[in-house]
Amino acid sequence: MKDLNKQPSFYLLIINLTNSLIMKTKNYFFEKSILSFVMAWAALTLNAQIHISDFAGLDNMRNDPTNSYVLDNDIDMSGNTWVPFEFQGTLDGQGFMIKNLEYTNSDGENYGLFSVLSGATVSNLGLYDAYVEAPQNVGLLAGKTISATVTRCFAVSGPQGSEVYSSGKSGGLIGFAYQTNVSECYVENISVNGSDHVGGLIGHMEGGTTVQDCYCDATVYSSAWQVGGVVGWAQDEGSVITRCYGKGTVKSESGFTGGILGIADGADKVVDITECMALHTKLETVNPDIEKTYRIIANHAAATYSKNYGLADIELVDPYKSAWEDDSNGKDGASINMTDHVLNAQFYADSLPNWDFNNVWELTDEGPVLRMGTTTAIRNNKSASSAKVFAHGGVITVIGAEQDATIRIYNIAGIKLLDTKLKSSNEQFFNKGFLIIEIESDKTRSTYKIQNR
Repeated sequence: MKDLNKQPSFYLLIINLTNSLIMKTKNYFFEKSILSFVMAWAALTLNAQIHISDFAGLDNMRNDPTNSYVLDNDIDMSGNTWVPFEFQGTLDGQGFMIKNLEYTNSDGENYGLFSVLSGATVSNLGLYDAYVEAPQNVGLLAGKTISATVTRCFAVSGPQGSEVYSSGKSGGLIGFAYQTNVSECYVENISVNGSDHVGGLIGHMEGGTTVQDCYCDATVYSSAWQVGGVVGWAQDEGSVITRCYGKGTVKSESGFTGGILGIADGADKVVDITECMALHTKLETVNPDIEKTYRIIANHAAATYSKNYGLADIELVDPYKSAWEDDSNGKDGASINMTDHVLNAQFYADSLPNWDFNNVWELTDEGPVLRMGTTTAIRNNKSASSAKVFAHGGVITVIGAEQDATIRIYNIAGIKLLDTKLKSSNEQFFNKGFLIIEIESDKTRSTYKIQNR
C-alpha cells in the first residue's frame, strides 16, 4: 500500500479537509458517505497510469519500476544514454515506438530496452531502429522475462536498421523467456545474431512459455549452434509455439537450424508446435556433422508437432540433405506454395482452423499479417484501392481515393479512432501514433500502416 505521507501535499490537504468536515458535522451518515467518496477517489488517483511523453519520463520509470505507465507519443532516444533496468509494472505503448535505442555492453547478461521483465506486462509497444549488443541474454525489448506477459509488441527497421548481437542467447524481442506469455508480436526486417540459442523472436524459452499468433521476418544467424526462425531453444515441460510463421533467412555454422524452432531439449516432451508455417527464402547449415536443417524443428526428440507447413521452394543448404520431406506431422511440415495456400483463405479454413481471421490476423496480398500491424492491400474478393496514404509533418494525407469510400483509422491496439465517409478523393487527418488505416469502397479495399508523429 502506498504511504500517503509520501504523496504530494494536495493529497494531504484533501484528507485533512475531510477529517475537519467529519469532526464538525459528527454525522454518521455524512461521515460514511464522504469517507467512501474520498477513499474511492484516492484509490483511483493513486493507482492511475503515469503518462510518458519524453526520454526523461521513460528514464524515470527505473525509480518506480512497479507502477503502471502509458506512452503518449513516440520517444526518440537519439543523443541519450540508456541503461537497461528490471521492470515489474505495466507499460502500455498505445502503438507508439521507442526509436533509436542503442546499447552496448561487453560484460554481463540481460540487456535490451529492459534488462528483466519480472511479473511485468508490456503491450502495444514498438521498437524502431534499435541496436543492442551484449554477451548473454539479449533482446531488443528485454534480455530476460520471468512470469511476464508481452502482447502486441514489435520491432521494425528504419534507415538505420534494427539489430541484436550476442555471444549467447539472442532474440529479436526477448533473449531468455521463462514462464512468459508472448502473443500477437512480430519483428520485420531485423537482424538477430548470436552463437547459440538464437531465435527471430526469442532466443531461449523454458518453464512453460507460450508463443502464439506471432511472426518473424528476419535474418537470423548463429555462429555456432541452435538457431530458429521464431525460437532458438526450448526446454522444460509445458511450452507451446502455435499459429506462428517465419520469413527471411535462418543460418547456423554447425546446426541445428529450424524454420520455427532450433532444438527441443530434454528427456521428456517439453514443447508442442502446432499450426505453424515456414515461409523463408533460405534455411542453411554450413558445416554440420549430420543432417541438421528442417523447415519446422531441427532437433525434435523432446517435441511434439503437428499440422505444420513449409514452402516447397525454400532454398535448402545442408551437405547431408537434398530435399524437404512432405508431412504436416513431420519435422519439415507439409509442402505448400504461396498462391494455392499462403494467399488462399480456404487453406486456413481447411488446414489451420485455429487461425483467427476475425480478430487477430488479416490476409493480405503478401500473406497473413496481424491486425495490429497490417501493411498492404487486403483483397477479400475486392481489388486494391487506388488511394495513396502518407504522413508528413503530423498530417495524414489521402490522395486518389474512390468516390464514396469509407476511411477507418485504428491504433495498434485495434481501437477504432475514426470511421467516416471521405468527402472528396483528397483529404487530410490528424490522428497521431502508429496507425492502421483502412479505405474501403463498394469494389475496393486496402489497409495501410502509417506512423504519424
